[in-house]
Amino acid sequence: MNETGPQRRAVIPTEATRVDAPSATIISARSSLFRAHGVFTERFGNLGNNRESKVFASLTEVGSEGPFIGAANMKVFNVSPVSEGLVDIRGEVEWPEDLDVIVSFLVVQQ
Repeated sequence: MNETGPQRRAVIPTEATRVDAPSATIISARSSLFRAHGVFTERFGNLGNNRESKVFASLTEVGSEGPFIGAANMKVFNVSPVSEGLVDIRGEVEWPEDLDVIVSFLVVQQ
């Protein structure tokens, strides 16, 4: 850590980490606001996915000024497309009381 906060490093893929994949289509990119603390499992809908979709998710705290990186650590453990348009997500908000959280989804179909 330095005087202005944690040091950030850029991660640059190497030849060993690059993967050639068949072309994929972004089906949707959506966000939902919810409240949580501790470990949670939530179901989100209207994402345009099916059970074969690849679904990526991220969490961030949100306040009156919009999204920000606060003192609470937030983690995504599992993301599972369960049926047409529905996705289950298990994550954690390391805070003793509910916080406003935005989960952002990217749904991809190959």
